[in-house]
Amino acid sequence: MELNAFLDAMVKWGIPLVITAIAGVLVTKFYPPIKAWVEANVDAKQRVIINAIIAQVVETAEASRLKAKLEGLVFDTLKFALDFADTKLQAVGIDIDQDGIALLIRNELYSQLKWDVPGAQRLGVASRDVGLETQDESFQERLWA
Repeated sequence: MELNAFLDAMVKWGIPLVITAIAGVLVTKFYPPIKAWVEANVDAKQRVIINAIIAQVVETAEASRLKAKLEGLVFDTLKFALDFADTKLQAVGIDIDQDGIALLIRNELYSQLKWDVPGAQRLGVASRDVGLETQDESFQERLWA
């Protein structure tokens, strides 16, 4: 009986923690080359624009994901975010490939979800505002990118 409780706890808590740790390692491993390229190839004004666009894309995609979840619809959040970011970046004359955009989006999303303190991270507050309890959504579900 104790073995079942231990295995249940490992499935419930251990696997999500390992997946979260792996996602964090991947973001920290792959994000610095993209960040270094952006810093080397764009000026300060363009960096501010890129950061603002990526933050806007993540917030819009998260809001759309939550709306679709409330309506019971299937929504490909990552595809939406990639297309939206590419459109916004192209509109201001910045060309970044899909992999680079995906890494920027993942980094922004991870940084917003990293601190799960009420009022300290925007996405948790947004999910509570629309009536979704944060315990109903796992960290992996909110880390959609």
